Amino acid sequence: MKQLTLLLISLLFFGCNQKKDEYGELRVGVSYQSITPKIGAFIAGDKNNRRFTTVHDSLYVKAMVLSDSKNTMAIVVYDCIGMLHPALVRIRKEVSSRISTSEFDASHIVMASTHT
Repeated sequence: MKQLTLLLISLLFFGCNQKKDEYGELRVGVSYQSITPKIGAFIAGDKNNRRFTTVHDSLYVKAMVLSDSKNTMAIVVYDCIGMLHPALVRIRKEVSSRISTSEFDASHIVMASTHT
């Protein structure tokens, strides 16, 4: 969670590229962070007590922050079986503690899992 919070904060303040067109300004920032479990960690689903023995493909959390100068939102996608609502609540709370609501409303963080 801490890595994701720092990822979102850095995107909100430092990672947005600006693009102007006939509709005004749109700022977009994107980033990702590896969340590949360590060898020996338990694998969710399938058989009980099954552990990772190797890594075929790395797993990531990816984030995109969009802002039109009036509204800002973050879309976060996890390569995992599921991130439940309590995790989203903790992420929103952590972001709110670090960024004032006048700069970013943490309720505008949307989260999804790929069920990889």
